[in-house]
Amino acid sequence: MLNKTAQFFKSYHFAKGVLITLSAIIAVLASYLGGKTDIGTSLAFGVLLASVPDIPGNKKHRFYGILIAILAAVINIILINLTYHHLYLIIPTLAILVFSYAYISVYGFRASLVSLSGLLAISISMAHLRTGNDIFIHAGFTALGGLWYLGLSTLYSFLNPTQFSLQLLSEIMSLTAGYLDTRARLILVEETERDELLKELFQLQTELNEKHELIRSVLLNARIKSGSTNFIKRQLLVFIELVDMLELAIANPMNYKTIDNTFKKDNKNIITSFAAVSENIAIELRALSYKISKKNHHIEEVDIELLLSKAFSCIENYKASVDIEQNRNKILLLRHLYDYIEQQVEKVQNIKRVLKKSYNLVEREQKSPNKKLITVQDYSINILRENLSFKSPIFKHSLRLSITVLAGFLIGSFFSIQNAYWIILTIIVIMRPNYGLTKERSKERIIGTLIGGLIATAIILTTQNLFLYITIVLVSMTLAFSFVQQNYKASATFITLNIVFIYALLQPDAFEVIQYRIIDTMLGAGLAIAANYTLWPAWEFYYHKDLLIKSIESNIYYLKEVRSLYNHKIRKNTPYIISRKEAFIAIGNLMAAFQRMAQEPKSKQKNFMELYEAVVVQHTFLSSTAALGTYIQNHPTTSASNDFNIYIDEIVNSLNESILLLKGNNITEKNDSIHTDAINQIKSSYALLIQKRQEEILSGNTVIDEETKSKLKEAHLVIDLLQYLFSLSIKLKKQIKEI
Repeated sequence: MLNKTAQFFKSYHFAKGVLITLSAIIAVLASYLGGKTDIGTSLAFGVLLASVPDIPGNKKHRFYGILIAILAAVINIILINLTYHHLYLIIPTLAILVFSYAYISVYGFRASLVSLSGLLAISISMAHLRTGNDIFIHAGFTALGGLWYLGLSTLYSFLNPTQFSLQLLSEIMSLTAGYLDTRARLILVEETERDELLKELFQLQTELNEKHELIRSVLLNARIKSGSTNFIKRQLLVFIELVDMLELAIANPMNYKTIDNTFKKDNKNIITSFAAVSENIAIELRALSYKISKKNHHIEEVDIELLLSKAFSCIENYKASVDIEQNRNKILLLRHLYDYIEQQVEKVQNIKRVLKKSYNLVEREQKSPNKKLITVQDYSINILRENLSFKSPIFKHSLRLSITVLAGFLIGSFFSIQNAYWIILTIIVIMRPNYGLTKERSKERIIGTLIGGLIATAIILTTQNLFLYITIVLVSMTLAFSFVQQNYKASATFITLNIVFIYALLQPDAFEVIQYRIIDTMLGAGLAIAANYTLWPAWEFYYHKDLLIKSIESNIYYLKEVRSLYNHKIRKNTPYIISRKEAFIAIGNLMAAFQRMAQEPKSKQKNFMELYEAVVVQHTFLSSTAALGTYIQNHPTTSASNDFNIYIDEIVNSLNESILLLKGNNITEKNDSIHTDAINQIKSSYALLIQKRQEEILSGNTVIDEETKSKLKEAHLVIDLLQYLFSLSIKLKKQIKEI
């Protein structure tokens, strides 16, 4: 708990919260000292709006994103203030502005933050309406406040350029540790407990995919902009090892039934020894994540090698106690498992050496990723055209948000609700393109507002100390901005405290503020949920076929690159890395869609179990493909046979048939035996290797040479994975027919 608290106060998010608060306070104090209090409000308004799209990444995109947000604020202030008192003008103005800003979210995450800034400017402009020249003065000083924040933020980024990337690396290490720890628990628990742990594993993988994508952008853009400095190289190398650790974990799926039936009852010590190594790898990764966040390179040693040797001894003891010929597959399973944890230990040791600066950067330079791995956002006008239909969730969301904001505005106007703009603000902040996220945000917003209101009430009843109120305003403002992307419930709590105590400093009746704040929040949340349910709802079952197709296509691309790797033995293979990345992202998007569906009403969870089964099959297929690719990358292998390529073609054909089914086409089932003939030929080669080894054992040669061991292991793994991949492709077709 103390470590997490310390990490939070050293985090980029807290630093940004402090920066926003300082920027606003300095602006307000400067205007107050100059006798222009109203100007201070405008400047602080500009600081808030400019801070929303301020996220790390491409520096040019960040700069232009903030400038666009400032320009949007100026336009919105002028238009809202000029039209507000004329119902026939404000209605179309609100509708056009809200739709336009919501619609630009089609350009990705940074654009969605620019969109949010523009929408916030619309709602907050209604808080203090101006007339005449005051409108343009207010707009001008709002722009000045935004530019003031842009200058301070740029200066901070220049003085502390590595804080965000180090924090991201720390978070990725912690998530990877959680992933490995969950896998270790999956081995030990009973079968009935595994479903929940598997869902937890899926969630962790989705989060890791998102973090990996973000840090790629941050580090590779830093490398392109600043050159390949030693510090950037080291961060990239740590990231590479962490990506490899996730791939290794995905590439080594556990056959839990075999483990339960074979080892859990009579040879549990073998399983617990492997789990102990995984658990300690996770412990080391968490320790390393703390070290990174503290910028401390002193890393305590853990005797994980001893645990690894115990696991190896368990395998040898098992091998000595059973008939090798009859239990060859079980022994090979244990050897594969041992290879996996041994490689994970090696990855952790590599990370430690990088952080201790005892790593040869030149040796690993060829593994550094290039800019092709960055997902480039397309900002062309065609994106707007392509999404201008009811097939686009963003288009539907933009229409839905416009109508809901108009409803909130009309309710506030006709019923003369005090601070009615809070209704619109609540709608804008919590409303998301899908029902599940909107419902979750609504719940967090209401709970946070109630908690903030109760705390504020208790403090106001206890004391009227103005110094305490000012302290609460400063602290709550900082924490509200710090938590806004990390914990929305906490952010809503501190926002409520901030608003209540600002009003408490300006006017005596703060209880009335608390009352209206809670009413308006609940009204806005209710409108948002109702709109998401009734107005062109974006239920997940509308889109899961498209996500399935994308996932299957990505798996095909990845499988083809694995085949190319096996055929050509190219180690530095950028297409392979890109295909792996795209397959991981696609399965992450599919799993995220399933999780969102789980939050929707039961009546809207169409084909829920069928989709879950398809997600599991796709994830398992990806794991098996990664297993083949990882083995080829990390071991010397023989030449790929023509039969291997034929069998891969058959798997790809089967997957393509699944895509045709998802698109509504019919397929003709084939009764050819091409894949059977191909796998039988591969099995024949394996059988010859086993026969040769048996003859060696019978002649007294019980010690197997490394080359024969390597060939046996390779042939066994390739046969098993090829058959498994083909069976999964057939299973997927059957499941898709039921969707």
